[in-house]
Amino acid sequence: IGLLLILSQACAPVEIQPLPNPLANLPVKTAQQIYDEADYFVMIEGSRIADGDFQSFKLSGFLVKYADAYYIVTAGHIKKPGQIVSEPLRITLKNETNRYYHAKILAVDNSYDVAILKIDSDIFDFRGNLGKLGNSDLVELDDPAISIGNPPGHDWHLSTGKVLNLNYRNYKNIAIHIQHSAWGGHGSSGCPLLNHYGQIVGMISEKAILW
Repeated sequence: IGLLLILSQACAPVEIQPLPNPLANLPVKTAQQIYDEADYFVMIEGSRIADGDFQSFKLSGFLVKYADAYYIVTAGHIKKPGQIVSEPLRITLKNETNRYYHAKILAVDNSYDVAILKIDSDIFDFRGNLGKLGNSDLVELDDPAISIGNPPGHDWHLSTGKVLNLNYRNYKNIAIHIQHSAWGGHGSSGCPLLNHYGQIVGMISEKAILW
């Protein structure tokens, strides 16, 4: 009888509580608020030799900090296989447009179109706001989508749209991407995609949004 009682207690139904929504208590921000707080947006300028031709280029990126050092996340097509990139690259921060720094390419993954640059300057003293990484698994269809990039003639361009597809595959058919309607263009590659809480939930890659 005692054993049956224990088993009946062990098998009693348990009410499963839903997991708390990590976004529930975050304040929703306007696109302009997110833009004004985004000290970590970066413009990358450089030159390379591709297919025997000299090319100048401009990309976007965002600043991250790891172990007291600063790095820049940007698009991997900054350097494709067989290309020669002139280094160091010229780096400008969104809220320090009157000065520039240098960075070198640390790592490139052309399959996922992601690159990491390392700030190469002893005088770099960043005191602004760093971006906050969000969870792309929490992104839903029709969520607001915000980007700040550097397309030709529109440096630090703010664009808004909405999430259109959560299972888009790029032309390489390697990674699942977030497709959205925020306007971009050449020079916007590498800029972060943000939600309406100001969190980074993706990055503009070649042909799509990767995260």
